[in-house]
Amino acid sequence: MSIIIKTRRIFETETYQTFDYRMVKNPFYSHSEMIEFSKRRFQYTIPEYIEKSIPVTKTRKKSHIEYQIQCEHCGSLGWVRRKDAKYCSSNCRKLAYRERKERKQK
Repeated sequence: MSIIIKTRRIFETETYQTFDYRMVKNPFYSHSEMIEFSKRRFQYTIPEYIEKSIPVTKTRKKSHIEYQIQCEHCGSLGWVRRKDAKYCSSNCRKLAYRERKERKQK
């Protein structure tokens, strides 16, 4: 495990789209037609409001902590999200593994 040099908190806002069901006015509803329906005694009536799915854009605030460490492979400083990280990037992690593997084979 590397020594943590600095810490910082990163704040982000994320926007995403979902669908909500809402009651909206029916475009096919007409009050004059409803009167005619009632005079003729039809069984079917057109509702004044209907439930419809409407796309809604929402935002969510997120935050996380990043730690600055010194890489055990290359020695450079890098920001990582894990406290127990040893390497600054996945490339350094893979190169260190390959070097350890070569040393074991020799």
